Amino acid sequence: MKFKNIYITESLFIAILAFFVLSIIISLDFIMQKWTDKIYISKSELINGLVKKISFSAQPTLDSLWRSSFYSLESIDRMESNILDNKLRDVVLKEFNDFPGVEGGFYILQFDGFYGYAFPTSPPPVPAYGPPPRSYEIIRNQIFESIINDSLIIDIHQFDPAIFPLATVPIYVDNHVIGGAWARIHVERDLPSAKLSDIFKIATIISITAFFITIYIAWLQHRWIKEIKLGLEFLRSDGNYRFSRKGGLLGFINNSINNLIDDLSKEHERRKQLELDLIHKEKMAALGKLIAGVAHEVKTPLAIIKTRLQILKREYDNLRSVDRKSNEISFDMILKEIDRLSQLVNRLLYFSRPIRNKMLPTKINNLVEQAISMIYDRAEKEGIEIVKYLNEKLPLINLDPFAIEQVLLNVFINSLDSMPNGGRLTIRTVLSEQNGNVKIIIEDTGNGISEEITEKIFEPFFTTKDKGLGLGLFISKEIMKSHYGDIIIKNAKSQGTVCELILPVRLNGVM
Repeated sequence: MKFKNIYITESLFIAILAFFVLSIIISLDFIMQKWTDKIYISKSELINGLVKKISFSAQPTLDSLWRSSFYSLESIDRMESNILDNKLRDVVLKEFNDFPGVEGGFYILQFDGFYGYAFPTSPPPVPAYGPPPRSYEIIRNQIFESIINDSLIIDIHQFDPAIFPLATVPIYVDNHVIGGAWARIHVERDLPSAKLSDIFKIATIISITAFFITIYIAWLQHRWIKEIKLGLEFLRSDGNYRFSRKGGLLGFINNSINNLIDDLSKEHERRKQLELDLIHKEKMAALGKLIAGVAHEVKTPLAIIKTRLQILKREYDNLRSVDRKSNEISFDMILKEIDRLSQLVNRLLYFSRPIRNKMLPTKINNLVEQAISMIYDRAEKEGIEIVKYLNEKLPLINLDPFAIEQVLLNVFINSLDSMPNGGRLTIRTVLSEQNGNVKIIIEDTGNGISEEITEKIFEPFFTTKDKGLGLGLFISKEIMKSHYGDIIIKNAKSQGTVCELILPVRLNGVM
């Protein structure tokens, strides 16, 4: 409703403003037209009186020529033409001399020509003979019209850039029409309103066009606002909704809203992840306490049982019996399972202990070499080639060497286990220039990880090995988190698995 009110108010204001401007333009055009009409009327009255004057003043000359049968001649020579022209010009000059801008003369039917043409106030050069070519037919045709209608005719003619009122009247001698007199005056210089009128007409067209364009833009804005409003309503019910990407102002607004929504979504996901991490840490802390209690309770009885069984076995070795062999197998199984339980307890105790508070500046490459030395014999025995690419320019990192060594050993052993028929274990240490992290990349050519278990490999007590405990990767993940790092395991592009151990490098080696 608010958007609609804004649109109506804005459209009404634009319409009123456009109407006001249009009214001013129409009013000014009306005033200019009235002024133009006034000039036309005054000039028309002037040439009306002057054409009558020259017609009356030339009558004696025309009568004398009639009496001498001059008009009955089929043609006249140049001298006779000049005599007629000069006599009639004297008449026109006398009458027009006090009226700037007026020109005129006579047209004789018998000789089909203009005579007595005069323009006494014309700036030089003065036309040598008769009216200008562009005006010739206009004047001649109007004289014919006056003769046919037997009346004085005043008409306004225009061709770019000339504008002139023209007055014509028939001339009679002894009740015979012999031609006509004409007078005209150019008014284009007196009519700035004519040019202003064109300007106003153009301005009117522009204003009307602008008005409709403004209405169209207002309609577009209303549609855009409605689209944004509907989009926000969709967004309220569906957080994954995004505005369509467009050009122009609407596109800028849509993109800005989309970017804001994306940022809010990212922040929401980040907060959600932080909450999950906090819950996970709280669970792990509780689990650590529980594990520590259980481990301590189980460790001592296990040690006692193992010791007593070892004593019984030594005593049993001195006895002779038919079933001695089967009993020895039973003793070995019991001891083996006790060792397995002891290993589990040791792992649980290690998990329950916090990372050592005393971090040591450590060379990553030294830890890698040390962890490799612990698996080297097994790798050689199983036909597994170990390839190393260690960056010698890695900085010292403050970390718990024992803990990181346990992580390396756990990953190495998992890689060896995935290559029962031999293969290659490639180990790289690199320094990322982008974020300053040190990466230990461990790649094997083993069986890889199936998609079904990819998300479960870091869960406690999850394992795919017959003799595994399911705590190795879980503990390794926790160790890397405690070092503000991470462990990422994924399938290699060709074959096998790639594991990345990421450790951040802090300023001066301080974690």
